[in-house]
Amino acid sequence: MNAFSSAGAATSAANAAITAATTAIHAAQAAPARGASISAAGAGSGPRRAWTLATRLRVAVLAAVVGFVVLVMWLSHRSAMSLLDVKMITTVEQVKNAEQIARRHFDRVGAGGLTEAEARKLAAAEIGKIRYSGNEYLWINDMTPKMVMHPIKPELNDKDLSGNKDPNGLKLFVAFVDTVKAQGSGFVDYLWPKPGSSEPEPKRSYVAGFKPWGWVIGSGVYIDDVAGIARRDGLLALGLVIAVGLAALIAVEWFARGLKRRLGQMREVVEAVANGDLRAQAVDGRQDEIGDVLTQVTAMQARLSELVRAIRDATDSIQHASREVAMGSQDLSQRSEQAASSLQQTAASMQELTQQVTHSSQAAQQTNQLALGAADRARRGADAMGEVVKTMDGIAGSSRKIADIISVIDGVAFQTNILALNAAVEAARAGEQGRGFAVVASEVRALAQRSGNAAKEIRALINDSVSRVDAGSAQVGRAGETMGQILQSVQQVSGTVAEISQSSAGQTDGLAQINQAVAHLDDMTQQNAALVEQTAAAAESLQQQARVLNEQVATFRT
Repeated sequence: MNAFSSAGAATSAANAAITAATTAIHAAQAAPARGASISAAGAGSGPRRAWTLATRLRVAVLAAVVGFVVLVMWLSHRSAMSLLDVKMITTVEQVKNAEQIARRHFDRVGAGGLTEAEARKLAAAEIGKIRYSGNEYLWINDMTPKMVMHPIKPELNDKDLSGNKDPNGLKLFVAFVDTVKAQGSGFVDYLWPKPGSSEPEPKRSYVAGFKPWGWVIGSGVYIDDVAGIARRDGLLALGLVIAVGLAALIAVEWFARGLKRRLGQMREVVEAVANGDLRAQAVDGRQDEIGDVLTQVTAMQARLSELVRAIRDATDSIQHASREVAMGSQDLSQRSEQAASSLQQTAASMQELTQQVTHSSQAAQQTNQLALGAADRARRGADAMGEVVKTMDGIAGSSRKIADIISVIDGVAFQTNILALNAAVEAARAGEQGRGFAVVASEVRALAQRSGNAAKEIRALINDSVSRVDAGSAQVGRAGETMGQILQSVQQVSGTVAEISQSSAGQTDGLAQINQAVAHLDDMTQQNAALVEQTAAAAESLQQQARVLNEQVATFRT
């Protein structure tokens, strides 16, 4: 038989309390589940409805009560064990006290004038009078086993108890002897009737041997007494827990109703806000957490109302601004397209101008080559003219020399004529003898006159030639100077043409860069036109979104 049958009762009670709590929780779960199933049947599938706050509070209090009940049952069980341990400690002390009594009387044998039989009788009588913890007692049997002394059932004294069994078939006195023989002392659980009763009850006894007389001294505690005390204390604690739990449930119910009413007000306000009505107000004069929440909800309504009005104003401004941006973007897009078209025309014109400048540059280069050739030929002509001037100067010098020679010849002819005249005069004087000489002198004189005439004509011709040579030389000199000026002019023209050629080349490069820049500007203008179109589309989209936002904000009533 287990020593703690009260633990089974406590466990049963705890299981019953847990079962009741589980049933209540299932019932609380079933209510919203039924509501959710009805709602799902009427409106299709939807999320399962959660427990209400009041249900959660009730379940929490009920769970706390069940927890306290289980705790009380466990503490009752522990209390029974502790009380049994205390009882058994007391029993062990009493058995040891009885051993000391037996030893005291044993020590009196011989020295105190007592026989062993008298000493045994006195020791048994004194031990039989001991009572503790109410009606608890001690008994003595020997190792036979035979009862030496039993204060409650004296009819067992001097009887052989080796065949005595409890209702479970345990030979309890044989077990006492076996425990003493094996351990010297120990505990034995069995069934034994209480004093004044014939019904066996669970009992735990402590037995110890007294070797000098072969005794087994024992005493025990009825376990149901300990369990009764623990059960009484447990039931008292359980009743207290249940009472406190009922009071807590009542308080929770009262609190839940007030909370439900105030949360209902908050729900109405929140539902009104959710439906777009920002005019509802929650009035609650209590200065607690819910009152603070209601106050904050009211403040939230006011701020939300201000926010909605601000959003309305902002959306109106956004619509107006986006409309203007869209119109401006469209106008800018048209202007960008026109600018792109103009830039394309400009690019075409710049390409033509570049080609013309390139052609001019090539013509300037050819002109430069021609000018360089003309300058070279002018230089050679100037050199040739210098040579001609030199030649003409030589001819003029030679003509002067010839003129001088002709003058000499003219002088010779004049003197010859005078000589011929003189000869004729002399021939005339000579008469007939000088007639032949006079003819020769006449011929010489004629020759001298013709020579003089010819010399004069030659001199005139030479003078005229000299004059002409001088004039030609002067003209050739002037022509040389002119050729020099022409050479300088040709060189200047060549330099100018070279500069024009270089400038044309630079202009060609510059025009090429300008053409590239115009092409890049055309690309950028095309991109800007595309971006402007995108901006216009974005502004139109923004205007539509602002319109939608304004329509949504318009659902709020402030």
